[in-house]
Amino acid sequence: MVISLHVPSRKYGDISHKFHSCGRDINILYDKVCYWKNNPETVNHDQIKELIDEYNLILKNYDINHSTLDFSVFKCSNYKDYFEKFPTWFYFKTYVMYFLSYYLLYCVAIIFPIVIFFSLMN
Repeated sequence: MVISLHVPSRKYGDISHKFHSCGRDINILYDKVCYWKNNPETVNHDQIKELIDEYNLILKNYDINHSTLDFSVFKCSNYKDYFEKFPTWFYFKTYVMYFLSYYLLYCVAIIFPIVIFFSLMN
């Protein structure tokens, strides 16, 4: 019952829709940047200023953001893209925090009633 109340309250559907919409809008800007990178003679200072304004407007419109933990998990998953070497404790700490943040409630909600049941049976 705890899980059935907790999951809908997190509004994952709404959050995922916002992330997807934000990503689509940023992808449009990214396409412009890629075009300008391949054709540098077509870009001028006003277009760059306009692109920066559009990007800032997107960030203002979507008040969502990944957590610091999400970024740490991403860095662990894509360690080759980062120049810094992470010590083993960083990986361990990241995945322990990930487990505690996302799965601890579910584990407690499943195991706690079983422990209570068996303790009452004795």
